Amino acid sequence: MAGYEKSCCLRIKERGKVSEKIIFATGNAGKLKEIREILKDLNREIVTMREAGFEGEIEENGTTFRENAEIKAKAVWEKTGGIVLADDSGLVIDYLNGEPGVYSARYLGDTPYEEKNRILIERVKDAKGKERSARFMCNIAAVLPDGRVLHTEAAMEGEIAKEAAVAASGAAAVACPLLIAMFIAAGIYPDKRPEKLTFLYAGIIDCHMFPRIFAEHPVCYALLFTLLDAVFGGITGLVAMCFARWCGSRFSTIMAPFALYVFTGVMFEGRGIGTWSAMQMVNPLQNVVTYRYQMVTMYAAVSAAALVLIYIWHRRRDIL
Repeated sequence: MAGYEKSCCLRIKERGKVSEKIIFATGNAGKLKEIREILKDLNREIVTMREAGFEGEIEENGTTFRENAEIKAKAVWEKTGGIVLADDSGLVIDYLNGEPGVYSARYLGDTPYEEKNRILIERVKDAKGKERSARFMCNIAAVLPDGRVLHTEAAMEGEIAKEAAVAASGAAAVACPLLIAMFIAAGIYPDKRPEKLTFLYAGIIDCHMFPRIFAEHPVCYALLFTLLDAVFGGITGLVAMCFARWCGSRFSTIMAPFALYVFTGVMFEGRGIGTWSAMQMVNPLQNVVTYRYQMVTMYAAVSAAALVLIYIWHRRRDIL
């Protein structure tokens, strides 16, 4: 969306009389912070409609995002003049004939946000395949000092996904960079078996995972560890999904897996039980002779914990 917003405002600068301030018709502090960051290159102060002197409520009675964005922008412009921006956005689910659409913010009245999500998810539970397609849409309207109105609109396509899709996304996020790195390395370095010196330098001995495969088929060895790392990424995705459902915070959801990874590494190493940390789940130098059952236990325990939490929240088993 950032590119569309900046494009719209650059057109404002070209077509309209440049104002010292740009008024953003919102009371949402998060939106204001984002728009200020996006438009910082314009070197114009971005203020809210309240800061510009507009009081009162705006009735958003349009039938499209474009109409609602323009209604808000014009309502503020009529009181303040200058350059006024306003946006209208929402979730459009094809299976529900476009609902909640322009009514996203007002959907189901004062029902709590999490309950709204649960109801939406329940309504699409029978949808399959492409029927689960959805998109987040945003339209931005800009009213110039002379009253002209500019619009820009964009959509972020997606679908209502299940746990399997979350796990697959986590696995892909880990595996794809590793595969790309492996293909680049394959194009640079010769294809040959590791020599004894290389074997010792890598530190891989008989007690580690797949030493014979490392010696005889190094490419297969790399692919095996990519697969293990992908499984770890899928489990991490499920853990993040659980945090999302428990706390509802985007920041916490993003940081939780990383924090868990680092926390277990630091804390367990400090207590002399570092082999139980999340870091060891993807460590090729793990002593599988001594700790082979421990590794299986770690994978099973984390997977089971994630699945139990998801089961508890089974009524919310789909997310966008």
